[in-house]
Amino acid sequence: MKSLTFKCKIKDKQRLDMSWLSRIDTTNLSDIKNRSISYGSKIYKLSQLFDISGNNYNSIVIKNSNQRLDNIGNNLKDKEITIFGDTGFGLAKGMYSGKIILHGNTGKNACSGMRGGSVHILGSTGDGLCSLPTGMNEGLVDGFIYIQKNVGDNSIIRMRRGNIIIGGNIGKNSCLELISGSVTILGKIGKNFCKNARRGT
Repeated sequence: MKSLTFKCKIKDKQRLDMSWLSRIDTTNLSDIKNRSISYGSKIYKLSQLFDISGNNYNSIVIKNSNQRLDNIGNNLKDKEITIFGDTGFGLAKGMYSGKIILHGNTGKNACSGMRGGSVHILGSTGDGLCSLPTGMNEGLVDGFIYIQKNVGDNSIIRMRRGNIIIGGNIGKNSCLELISGSVTILGKIGKNFCKNARRGT
């Protein structure tokens, strides 16, 4: 079986909520191409927004990704997503299990409320990595996160468990109220780091 591959054809400035990607549960390529989603003020078939090929919905590849694609890997379970290009906000938000590999940069609030699995970001992240999602009091419940380059401000808030490795710098107001878990930072640390931490490393 070949990875289910989406090659993005979107070129305008409207944002696209990609939460539907985590819920694909069929190997019927025709059904996937004809699935309708909302984009802007209109309804489109997926085949109008992406060139789609492959039949393994547990292994997904996104090509030509860009900063207008939001919420990739939202509540992901037991799938592997590989992304070539940048992404918008909400990468891996609420992720339960599986693996995400991003060959690019991501926007705000990546891995917010992540519960498990692993995320490898081979670039930088915006502000709010592992921030508090609406209705939750932990920014990272569990899981493994690797960021090759830099992380923005207000990141890793009330981390419960897990491991995070950052190859570059981290911004101000980060690792606040650390509950437990381990964070390794190889670059510079911003102001107001680790305020009111309880435990953790």
